Amino acid sequence: MVLEGYRRSLDMFFDPFVKIFAFLGPDFFSYLSVIFAIIAGIVFGFSGEWVPGGNPWMLLIGLLLVGFNSIADTMDGRVARHTGKESTAGDFLDHTFDRVSDVVILSGIALSPYSNTIFGLLAVVFVLLASYMGTQSQAVGCGRDYKGVMGRADRMVLLLFVIPVQFIIEAGWGIQGWRLLNLIGSNHLVTPLEMLLGAFLVGGAITAFTRGLSTYRELRENARLEKDREGARSGRQKEGAGRDRFQWK
Repeated sequence: MVLEGYRRSLDMFFDPFVKIFAFLGPDFFSYLSVIFAIIAGIVFGFSGEWVPGGNPWMLLIGLLLVGFNSIADTMDGRVARHTGKESTAGDFLDHTFDRVSDVVILSGIALSPYSNTIFGLLAVVFVLLASYMGTQSQAVGCGRDYKGVMGRADRMVLLLFVIPVQFIIEAGWGIQGWRLLNLIGSNHLVTPLEMLLGAFLVGGAITAFTRGLSTYRELRENARLEKDREGARSGRQKEGAGRDRFQWK
């Protein structure tokens, strides 16, 4: 949500491309975004020492693919608005592919040499939980909830920033990370990408709680207002019935 409000400021950059490629339709860019994400997840999963000669250059390929995924994900909604093809089906497709993209990209990093797998997959769970709470708010009639400290736009920007950092420390200094856990007797290397997954885990948990609490409070308030309205209607009906009896007598 931190960066969600700046989407409109990108109109001047995307509008020319929207006009040129509008004939492709919004669904084309939705499918394109998830294809880029799947390939990025595979590239991250097979990066590092598992691929001879691929360490750490495959990070740059993954970075490029994540950038393409973000651009295509931005284009689908803009093309839909430009062509007047906004629809519930398109919105469903977009949000579904967003979740698939989150899972494959972050799981690829979690399965790479740059993260502890269990820790990384736990971060994926909390990212999905935060997204679920946003859509669940819409499902119960409170509207799509984008509040929270770690929305999808924030995650994508952080990825695009941290991946080059990971590449630079490995290509420049020949290290993947630092032994920050020596105090507890661990030789595990803590990498920039693993720290990013940690931020996603904590941010996802906070975002899920924030959205869940907001939706719960709104539902409670709606229930109270509905109860007050029912009480007012009941009072008016009783008052009307009393006047009718008096006039009959």
